[in-house]
Amino acid sequence: MAHEGPPVDTDHLARLYRQMFLIRRCEEEAARAYAMGKIGGFLHLYIGQEAVGVGALAALESKDHVVTTYRDHGIALAKGMTARAMMAELFGKETGCSKGLGGSMHMFDAANGMHGGYGIIGGHIPLAAGIAFASKYKEDGGVTLCCFGDGAVPIAGFHEGIGLAALWKLPIVFICENNEYSMGTPLNRTLPTSEVANYARAAMAFRAIASSRRTSLKSSDASVKRMSDPGKYRTPEEVEARKQRDPLFRARTQLELHWDMARLDALEASVEEEVADAVKFADESPALTAELLAPTTYDGPFASNGARSERLPDGEEVGHYQGAYKVTEGMLEKFGEKRVIDTPIAEGGFAGLGIGAAMVGLRPIVEFMTWNFSAVAFDQILNNAAKVRQMSGGQYTCPIVFRGPNASARQVGSQHSHAMEHFYTHVPGLKVIAPAFAADAKGLMKTAIRDNNPVLVMESETLYNTKGEVPDDQGPIPFGVANVVRTGKDVTIVAYSRMTHVALEAAEKLANLGVSAEVIDLRTLRPLD
Repeated sequence: MAHEGPPVDTDHLARLYRQMFLIRRCEEEAARAYAMGKIGGFLHLYIGQEAVGVGALAALESKDHVVTTYRDHGIALAKGMTARAMMAELFGKETGCSKGLGGSMHMFDAANGMHGGYGIIGGHIPLAAGIAFASKYKEDGGVTLCCFGDGAVPIAGFHEGIGLAALWKLPIVFICENNEYSMGTPLNRTLPTSEVANYARAAMAFRAIASSRRTSLKSSDASVKRMSDPGKYRTPEEVEARKQRDPLFRARTQLELHWDMARLDALEASVEEEVADAVKFADESPALTAELLAPTTYDGPFASNGARSERLPDGEEVGHYQGAYKVTEGMLEKFGEKRVIDTPIAEGGFAGLGIGAAMVGLRPIVEFMTWNFSAVAFDQILNNAAKVRQMSGGQYTCPIVFRGPNASARQVGSQHSHAMEHFYTHVPGLKVIAPAFAADAKGLMKTAIRDNNPVLVMESETLYNTKGEVPDDQGPIPFGVANVVRTGKDVTIVAYSRMTHVALEAAEKLANLGVSAEVIDLRTLRPLD
């Protein structure tokens, strides 16, 4: 049959087809291994969606970045990850791309700009905005591609992430891989419009490249979506109709018009060999060991690349308003708008943006107007900042500081009176400090900025008006080292933050009763001395 229409670059089409065929065969073999019990946890397949990832990533350059959702195997392969690294990760082996610590939903390949798949729906969208922010800040010409499913559209991370991207005109492309079912519920039961792009257009004056329902960016998705999915929410007729739009079938049909069968068979044989090798490699690789966990949860205490120009205070009212408590007073005038950044009231959005920027080399200092409001960003801190190093197998550090006033004050009501350290000190991957004195606040903040891990600085609102001596040469104070602020021999009182001052008052009263009380200020809550 003769080809009709515009000229076809057959070599380019062949490259795309090979990538799509590689993804398809890897996913089919992964499904087989899952059924045999060689892959644990969840297994979300990319079968039927290959054209979306391969087509979109074909437009990227090596300096560009990709962030995606948990259906990430195909995206990882299209960004340059080897079939061996992908398959070994699925098998939970040390030779996997994330040393077996990420599994199916968390494929990372920092060297190729594949900054991960993420298991919390929509939570990765602010991260992608942060990576794009870093490219714009560093003026490196990089573009970020963020993929997500239609199920992410109603969630706050979607709206806050694209809102920040639109506000700051970030170099980012959002692609909705719309299969019309989210997890298993039809789109018309979860969204008020069938046009996902309308959300971006209406809310953010976004330039939507194309509607998610009328272009090739829509997935055929004829397969089951995950290995535990019976797929009963689709009729047999619908599944068959989608199979007819299978991107591999359509691409192969085009190639058959230009290539002889021997050449096409040779291409597919090379893929089969690559996939068989990947499965064998994964099967024979050493299993994950517990010894990997400690070095991939925290990085060393100090960074060597914390250039002063990369420290970026951002948050609500930190610039022109100079902070709700005037902690950032004068910083905008001294450092300028590039480094002191006012954000919308969108804690989840700007916290996630800061985490994404930290993953690719910046050192953000994010202010919450109060730590009470960090509850809105809890997902970003708990599931992204604290975990990205571990679930990437140590490929990333997250040198970010979150700070703000914490705990109760006078007559502010219960919603503004939480002592949030009780939540965060139980999260592996985070460090938490709570200074009681001015010199400690400065020294611990210096350490926090230099640390390659996420650090939460809990400042007592009731101490903002207290004063203390701060040496001009006050250096960093190491974490995990408490301070004896009063010696004593009869009893020891251990406290932190404002309660250290209360403990000192109590010790003075005890002294009047003949009791010698020692007072220890913890200063750091995680790690604990």
